[in-house]
Amino acid sequence: MSEPIDLSFHYTQQDYVRGYRAHAFARTPFFVDVLFAIGVAALGAWCWTLPDFHLWGAGAMLAGAIFLALVVAAYWIIPVTVFRREPKFRDDYRMVFSAEGIHFKTVNIDSQLQWTLYTHALAAKYCYLLYYGKRHLTIIPLRVFQSSKEQERFDAMIRQHIPRIETKNR
Repeated sequence: MSEPIDLSFHYTQQDYVRGYRAHAFARTPFFVDVLFAIGVAALGAWCWTLPDFHLWGAGAMLAGAIFLALVVAAYWIIPVTVFRREPKFRDDYRMVFSAEGIHFKTVNIDSQLQWTLYTHALAAKYCYLLYYGKRHLTIIPLRVFQSSKEQERFDAMIRQHIPRIETKNR
C-alpha cells in the first residue's frame, strides 16, 4: 500500500486559466477553431464577389467573425472572468489522495470522496484535470507537488483508480 499524497495549495489565476485551456484544447485544438472561422469568412468573401450571392457572402463573413470572437473569448476572456468572479478559488485547498479515497478540505468543505466520483482524467502540461459529472473537473496544478517523485506517485495512483486517463502536451 502506498502512502497518502498530501497536497495543500491556493489556486492562482494562471493555474485556473491553464487548466481551463487544457480542458478546451483537449476537446478541439484552438487552431482548428480559428481555421474554421477563417474558412467561413473566406467563403463569405468569395461569395461576396459573385453578383447573386452578396447577402450570403455578407452573412458568412459575419458568421466567421462572430465565431472567431467567440473562440477568442472562450480561450482568453472567459477563464479569467470566471476565476475572478468565483470566490471558491480564493480558498486554501488541502487534498489528501490515498488508496481509500480523497480527503478534500477548504474553509467551506470537509469531505471524503470516493475514487469512483472521477470518471476520467487528463494529464496536461501544467496540471492534472480530474473529471466528475459531465462538465465538472478538479484542477491539480503540477506546481503543488513537492518533488517529481511525489508527482510520479500521484500519476500512478490516479492511473490505478480512475478508469480513463489521457495525456496531452507533456
